Amino acid sequence: MDLFWSRGFGICSQLDGYADAYVGNYLYASGDGPYGDGQSCNGPGRTIVGGNTIWSPTGAITECGMTLQQWQAKDPSNDPGTVAVAYPTDDVVLAQVRKTLMMSS
Repeated sequence: MDLFWSRGFGICSQLDGYADAYVGNYLYASGDGPYGDGQSCNGPGRTIVGGNTIWSPTGAITECGMTLQQWQAKDPSNDPGTVAVAYPTDDVVLAQVRKTLMMSS
């Protein structure tokens, strides 16, 4: 589990069977819009993305030129389990940071 600022991933094109992945992360995005760069959205070597939590100013996140919800609705394998929501309270963020760093509360 990772906690990032700004963009979640920057992935170049992948060879079929050697796809990169961005899974199970927490992203505190500095703005709404795309949460990754360079993603292969279809075809061989498609990027594996899923199970992420994205916090942004309003939760308006895009992926592959669509809203996250449109992208997910297009195909069940499109970023399954990822959620995008407006910034949580500081307590929520700090609790996740502590959990990620295995710190006691």
